[in-house]
Amino acid sequence: MLVSASLCLAQEEKHKKPQVGDIAYDFTLKSSTGENIRLHELRGHFVLINFWSSWSGTSRRLLNQFEALYQLEKQNDVLVLSINIDPEKSQSQIERLDVEHTLLLDENRYASRKYMISNIPSIYLLDRSGKLLLILEGYDPLYYQVTENKLKQALAAEKSRTP
Repeated sequence: MLVSASLCLAQEEKHKKPQVGDIAYDFTLKSSTGENIRLHELRGHFVLINFWSSWSGTSRRLLNQFEALYQLEKQNDVLVLSINIDPEKSQSQIERLDVEHTLLLDENRYASRKYMISNIPSIYLLDRSGKLLLILEGYDPLYYQVTENKLKQALAAEKSRTP
């Protein structure tokens, strides 16, 4: 009976909504170019995860803003993963996007279920060890600025620790 209760608790903890300070849940998703991307293999980089949808105008606007952030910070090992939660409806739109950062397809909603996504867009910023530094859900016009500021703070803190 104790083993059964322990398994249930472990499963509940495994599926709790991620919080700042947690290690980000791992996932493997196919990119728009057909490559499998595994989150755990990106350790050593700051990673911005952006759950978005083609039907959301604010999601598309934020996607373009995060592309600009990627262009500014890619030399600092910053990666942006934009995860489309409805790829079957938007493959042609994805192909037309003029972005250089990685676009992922959550075809079976594997990652969005794992992260318990209930609002689009949803933003997660990870440090180099995979720890969640920032979580933003839904849309606020200040979310881009909040994300950029948190990333710059983390980069500055890292540089101040380097002798």
